[in-house]
Amino acid sequence: MTADEAELVAFYEENKNFIDYASVRHILIKCDKDAEKDVEDEKRKMAQEILDKVNGGEDFAALAMEFSEDDGSKNTGGIYEVRQNGQFVPEFEEWAFSHNPGDTGIIRSDYGFHVMKLDDIYNTFESQRENITFEYKTDKYRTAMSEAFSNGEYNIEVKEGYNEF
Repeated sequence: MTADEAELVAFYEENKNFIDYASVRHILIKCDKDAEKDVEDEKRKMAQEILDKVNGGEDFAALAMEFSEDDGSKNTGGIYEVRQNGQFVPEFEEWAFSHNPGDTGIIRSDYGFHVMKLDDIYNTFESQRENITFEYKTDKYRTAMSEAFSNGEYNIEVKEGYNEF
């Protein structure tokens, strides 16, 4: 599959929300959205103490393993690739794309308090060129194969025993 620069740029522009991403680390301190004020204050204080450690130079990954209550990321250093496509709570996505690499902070969501650190943002054509090229060529290949099968150019025959090992 071939791709010229104009095709790649057009594909990127049409699919930015699924291609661009921010590399974000977070530590979740769970706090129910309807928690009593004293509980919420205690959880916020805990998040602030962790943020102070992060800003003091302590290793974020080690802090995530020790303190995070997010089972999905605590063992990977709290890291997520965040896209602007609704995969994460809005507060998470908004924070990730409104800060600069190296920034830290705390956000509140329905899940609790998130101690945040932005590692990097990949939101330009050049920073995503390799990924864009791969995705474009994959999409182009799938479309060509689908057309070839649907117009009868190729026929598929599943041989007996195909799924047997």
